[in-house]
Amino acid sequence: MPIVISVPKDIKLIELQEFIDVIEENKYDLNTKDELFILAKLLNQLNNNKQFLINHIANELANLSAFQKSNVYDNKTFVLHQTKNYLLRAVVWTPGNKSIENPKFDIYHDHNFDLLTAGYFGPGYKTRALTYNEKDIVGLLDEEVVVVDKGIFTLSEGQIMFYQAKKDIHSQIPPESMSVSINVIPGRNVINRPQFEFDKDSFKISRYLQLSSNELVIRLAGLLGDENDIEILKTIIVKHNNPHIKAYAALAITQISPELSEDMDRLIYGSKNKLMIDIFNRERSVYGSCL
Repeated sequence: MPIVISVPKDIKLIELQEFIDVIEENKYDLNTKDELFILAKLLNQLNNNKQFLINHIANELANLSAFQKSNVYDNKTFVLHQTKNYLLRAVVWTPGNKSIENPKFDIYHDHNFDLLTAGYFGPGYKTRALTYNEKDIVGLLDEEVVVVDKGIFTLSEGQIMFYQAKKDIHSQIPPESMSVSINVIPGRNVINRPQFEFDKDSFKISRYLQLSSNELVIRLAGLLGDENDIEILKTIIVKHNNPHIKAYAALAITQISPELSEDMDRLIYGSKNKLMIDIFNRERSVYGSCL
């Protein structure tokens, strides 16, 4: 379940640049839970500042051509600061129906990264929380996952929670009125496996979410590459430790050079890796995405 972090009551508020400077000066390693939890007090002080976010957005709007240029998220997520070590972002949560207006809601999913989050403004979204043990599953699509229901939590204003990578599952419930959360995501602890989306009734794995940019590059190699890419793809199969990436690379080779299909079949099936075989077969059946 998400860990609710208690921080001493603190009315101090800091500016965004102060938050960044303290992290840099103390050389916090946010990829360790201990130091990430230390950051909770600092995040609380930034969270106390109810002007920093609107000031930051207003300053960015002054240079409209560069506004949120590095933002790869949807239009309700604002990147506030990003380094190789961490990402700081603000997320707007709107009330009302789920569906198109609120695509984040009613989707049971885990994360392949740790997430420290604070309720910044508004009543906050509610989240139904569950946990699972990743060691108990293969990770196949349609695989049923044993989950433990941990109840419903609210990310109210001033509340700080910690979501654990590849352990916590949650589904958001729309807030009563517009709300904003502030997130810290450590940069180097992103697990090289996809997030899972789970069927809300059976809790079978229904979809892979946001694997990595590596996946996109390998898919493009299969569609647009030539024989010069084959050795690189073979190296990926040998050296990469992610069965998803290995399967995508093997399929890309068969797309570039169909005469190598039997070699790739022997390699994939000979691995006896159930996940890799499943992904390879699904991908080949549609020549594209198993998502």
